[in-house]
Amino acid sequence: MRKVLLMGLSDAAKLEVVEIVRRELERLLSIRERNIATKEDVKTLMELTTKSIENTDKRFEEIIHYMSRRFEDVNKRFEDINRRFDDVNRRFEDVNSRFEDMNRRFDDVNRRFEELYKSLRLYFTILGLLISIFTIMVSVLMIIR
Repeated sequence: MRKVLLMGLSDAAKLEVVEIVRRELERLLSIRERNIATKEDVKTLMELTTKSIENTDKRFEEIIHYMSRRFEDVNKRFEDINRRFDDVNRRFEDVNSRFEDMNRRFDDVNRRFEELYKSLRLYFTILGLLISIFTIMVSVLMIIR
């Protein structure tokens, strides 16, 4: 277990860690108990520290795994929402194209009404002329008779 804690450290760094642990033990123990701390005590302390670090590492790995799953879930939900927005967008495009078709049809109907209006104006003008000619002819015939 000590290898896991000190893995990747140079020999000088390992000795420095052991020295720091020894100094901390001396500081925590009273003067007359200083000589009680043995290599076995340091070894036990190192094992406990290593175990604590391993537990912390495991907990961090669990947290990272949990967060990774949560991010994947959120990502899937966003992808689902994105697909739904794409569907809504396609539907709006369909509705828009239908409105454009309706607009073209109304333009055609409007154009036809304008043509009908022009034709009817022409017909009524011609009819007015014919009625005027007929009236003149009837008046002339009445005068002649």
